[in-house]
Amino acid sequence: MNRLEEVPRMKWGAVEIPARLYNTVKLSFLRLRTPQKVLRFATGLRDLEVILEEHCWYCVDASMNDLPVFAWDHFEHHRDALHTPIRCRLSLYHSHAEDIIETVQDSILNHLQARLHPRERG
Repeated sequence: MNRLEEVPRMKWGAVEIPARLYNTVKLSFLRLRTPQKVLRFATGLRDLEVILEEHCWYCVDASMNDLPVFAWDHFEHHRDALHTPIRCRLSLYHSHAEDIIETVQDSILNHLQARLHPRERG
């Protein structure tokens, strides 16, 4: 059983992931040779970390034994153009999760772009 299935969700629903975020994560899986296609890194928010897997992206509290804060999964992979957002399910596991989603998205983009284009960073 996966850790996300062990913790009760407070709320969930369909959302759209911005194309730039989705494309950057998918490109990272292709270019960054990671074992088992898993990327994990700090968000810059206290003990919160991001774990990106091919079919599920989630934010966890590392100080609480990786207790999930929120997760995106069930990505709809079909789209007509690369610039269109991707629909998926967002599950919230913490009462303040909605307050940090945008910050975590920015953290994912910044971290992955720095790894994909290290020479462009000064």
